Amino acid sequence: MKIKDVEKLTGLTAKSIRFYEAKGLLEVGRNEENSYREYTEENVKQLRRIKLFRYLDFSIEELQQMKDWDVETVKKSLSAKAAEYSVQMADVEQKRDLCLSLYKDYGKNTEEVVEEYHEAIDFIEGEEFQELRTELERFACPSISEMVVWTLVFLGPILSLFLNLEIQQYKALWLNIPLALGATVWLTLKWRDFFRQRKYNKNAVKDKNQQTKFVIPIMILGIVLSMMALGGVVYLQQEWMAPEGWLFFETDPRLMWLMIVTIMVPILMVLAWAADFLDRSGKWEGGKYAFDWAVELRKRTPIVTVVWVVCAYICFTSVTFVTADQIIRHSPIHPLGIRYEYSAVEKVDARFGTKLFSIFDHERKGSFSYTIWLDGKKTIFTGGSGNEEITRYEDTYLELEEFDQALMKLGIPKTGDASTSDRCDMDKRYVDRLVRITENGK
Repeated sequence: MKIKDVEKLTGLTAKSIRFYEAKGLLEVGRNEENSYREYTEENVKQLRRIKLFRYLDFSIEELQQMKDWDVETVKKSLSAKAAEYSVQMADVEQKRDLCLSLYKDYGKNTEEVVEEYHEAIDFIEGEEFQELRTELERFACPSISEMVVWTLVFLGPILSLFLNLEIQQYKALWLNIPLALGATVWLTLKWRDFFRQRKYNKNAVKDKNQQTKFVIPIMILGIVLSMMALGGVVYLQQEWMAPEGWLFFETDPRLMWLMIVTIMVPILMVLAWAADFLDRSGKWEGGKYAFDWAVELRKRTPIVTVVWVVCAYICFTSVTFVTADQIIRHSPIHPLGIRYEYSAVEKVDARFGTKLFSIFDHERKGSFSYTIWLDGKKTIFTGGSGNEEITRYEDTYLELEEFDQALMKLGIPKTGDASTSDRCDMDKRYVDRLVRITENGK
């Protein structure tokens, strides 16, 4: 095959073909009779491949490195080139936005405008901005661990929708449906972005996966530790503070967020230590990146320790025990507790929450709470921990119902509201029992 034929088949000029041959990208045989170049079908394929990669801005040096066209080498080079294009796209978009902004401002006060934009360019090209940009790009690049975590989090509204459909709680669908649709759309877009990044920015995704590969195991460790910590708190309260013959007890539900902080802070410290240990051991290069926020806590250990001790003391001592004839209310001011007879209860309020949004779970629609007043102060029960040694309490809320009946026999005034009981997602027998408690003695 002559060079003119190759020109027609590849769209390359004879000069370009000879240039690629001179650079060692093309090996052409010669006719033994006249020593003329004899091009083959394989040469045409090679030239088409070269033309394609030159279109993608691969340099001659890069093509020389891929001369043997090993699949893995080529794919790695393509991934790196795609990453370069991502950076270039960001630069072009940035310059486009700057151009449009300058278009609007230019002519108002040209000298001041030029000075402002000059300072903006200096900032953009500065090291601080570039470091921030690198951090943002790393943060935006998803990893498989992060995707699993986000999926588990956003499956909540979706599963809640199916659960309400299963138990026929149709009145909650007006909120469930938009939340489930929003979660579905968000997850779809998030996974689409992940697969797109993995396709066009494979190296960045691979690096992010390496940096976050222990995130899920460490999070599982955190969940296990938090459950153990919560169980430990309940155990210590029963062992150290429970009076003889107690029926049930409950920590003040208004301290829910403070209790979560109290339990989670030491766990976060353990997670940060684990990330730091794995990073130092070389088993998790860049692993601390995934727990930068926790590492910051370790740097402020004295302050965190003092705050944690205060929070732990408040949560641990804010508990109320109920016996067959007394109410023992502990508080940070009275850690040993103040004992009240049932007759000291000033009034009772039993109700299902009426608020759509509230930081307190017991105030939300469908959530039950039983409130008593002692010395003008509220004590709230939402379904405390019952004494498992009392055999007559074979089911949940029986101890609370018994307590309510005892108060009503004493003629304690009571208010209540069961209008939102249909929003309660508990089993029907529990809902019926809570409704009875609400309406008893009113």
